[in-house]
Amino acid sequence: MLEPGTLLSSRYRIQSILGQGGMGAVYLATMEALGGKKVAVKEMELKGFSREELDQAVKQFNKEASFLANLDHPNLVQVTDFFIEGDKHYLVMAYVQGQTLQEKLRAHGKPFTWDMLKPYAEPLVDVLHYLHTQDPPILFRDLKPSNIMIEESGRLRLIDFGIARTAQAGDKTSTFLQGTGTSGFSPIEQYGGAQSTDQRSDIYALGATLYYILTGKIPPDAVARISQNKALVPPSQLQPDLPPGVDDLLVKALGLRQPDRQNSMAEF
Repeated sequence: MLEPGTLLSSRYRIQSILGQGGMGAVYLATMEALGGKKVAVKEMELKGFSREELDQAVKQFNKEASFLANLDHPNLVQVTDFFIEGDKHYLVMAYVQGQTLQEKLRAHGKPFTWDMLKPYAEPLVDVLHYLHTQDPPILFRDLKPSNIMIEESGRLRLIDFGIARTAQAGDKTSTFLQGTGTSGFSPIEQYGGAQSTDQRSDIYALGATLYYILTGKIPPDAVARISQNKALVPPSQLQPDLPPGVDDLLVKALGLRQPDRQNSMAEF
């Protein structure tokens, strides 16, 4: 863990830790120039790589980080810089303040109505469609309420871009930019590695996110749905006031098999 006061790349002064996970941590930092502007610095570790794999991973990191830095969408957090120090890789992003969708749900104290959720669902679909239509497509791979920030202005932003990855056939070198996701929000194919995922994997996570916000219940884990035959309860059975069509939309998005889901965000 980086200590407060640590200087990275001669220009980013660490102030505090914002969050930590199995693949690294996110820090609040200030820029030595530009009047101490606040930024978020995502640190990712490369462990267990051979020298050849490490060299390839560094090339892939530079390629993918550069790609992320060129994205431009109002619901994304801008990646402003990237660099490598030792065996650590860093993404520098705009620092966004607000409440996550998870925090908003907790503060509300009960599930959202559809009318409350719709202003967030629409930009989520739009930003994921934007990512999926890049060349090559980008998969977010860990969509969940705690990775969705709502600014004071009401603008939604996807955060924690550390595990986004470009989707390219035969690409086996970007494991440091990916994760297995989160139980209840990740589809079954995501447990099998990056090569079996596609944009329908994000569709599953979006369906799980909306299901949770509308019902207050995380869907059964995809593995448990298969191995323990745990059924997915239609959301209207938990939230009777949902408008017609929401059941079909979310149950389809949460299909266990990729072909059972919507093919793209354009169908959502």
